[in-house]
Amino acid sequence: MPDPEYFEYAYDYSPNFAENFTFPHYFETIEEENKWLILISNVAFYLEKANVLLSAIGLIFNLLHFVVMIQKGMRTSSINILTIGISVCDITVIGYTVGSYIYEKFYWDKW
Repeated sequence: MPDPEYFEYAYDYSPNFAENFTFPHYFETIEEENKWLILISNVAFYLEKANVLLSAIGLIFNLLHFVVMIQKGMRTSSINILTIGISVCDITVIGYTVGSYIYEKFYWDKW
C-alpha cells in the first residue's frame, strides 16, 4: 500500500509547493504575453467577420433549398421530408448567428 504522505505532495493544489502549478507562466515577460494576446484578438476579430459572411451565404442557400424542397412534388419522399427538417434546423441555427451579429451591430448601443 502506498505511503499516505505521498498523496499530500501528488496534487497541484498542495500548499507545500513553492510554485503555483494551477497558473503556469508561459511567457517570460508581460510584454510578450500582451503581444500574443493582441495577435489572438486580431485573429479572432477576422474570424468573426468570416463566420458571419459564410453564415449569411449559408442562410441564403438554405432558404433557397427549403423553398425548393417544400414544393408539392418534393414532399412525397420520406428522404425529402427529412431533408426539409434538416433545412429548418440549419435555418434556425444560422439565422440565430446572423441575427445575433445584426443585433449587436445595430441595436446594442441604442438601449
